[in-house]
Amino acid sequence: MHLADLGDRAFTPVLSVLADAKHRDRAAAALIIGINGQWGTNRVRAVPVLLECLHAQDEQVAGCAAIALGRLALQPDLVVPELEKSLSDRRAIVRRGAVWSLGVFAGRAPSVGPSLIQALGDTDRSVRVVATNAVREIAPDVLRAVELRQIQEGIGKSETKDPSP
Repeated sequence: MHLADLGDRAFTPVLSVLADAKHRDRAAAALIIGINGQWGTNRVRAVPVLLECLHAQDEQVAGCAAIALGRLALQPDLVVPELEKSLSDRRAIVRRGAVWSLGVFAGRAPSVGPSLIQALGDTDRSVRVVATNAVREIAPDVLRAVELRQIQEGIGKSETKDPSP
């Protein structure tokens, strides 16, 4: 039996795992909440817990929380500012997840554009790749302009790869 087969009954135990700072399966719980569409509006209850997880010491927990927030794509007024703050996290896995999720929110929160453009210059290649793909999706003309400027400045072209984080 799979968690999705349990329907709403499985949501609360998974959310409890996510909320338990000492639980070893928090990262998995974050991803499960992000991908399980069967839980519908229950998933709104996970947003505050996922936002808290963005600041977890465990980089896997924080990175998975960032991705789950994008997969849920709920409460942009609350979530987008926290994802933007995560762009300054020292851990690339967290920045990469935040960039990916900001790309998901871009259609409903146009303010994310500058943050995604800034991420094109991240020190980590994987973050730059995800940022390039996000900007390409929402504003291909902006990406071309950024790439042209980079070429003129001798920096090189933006990078692309598989769009998933």
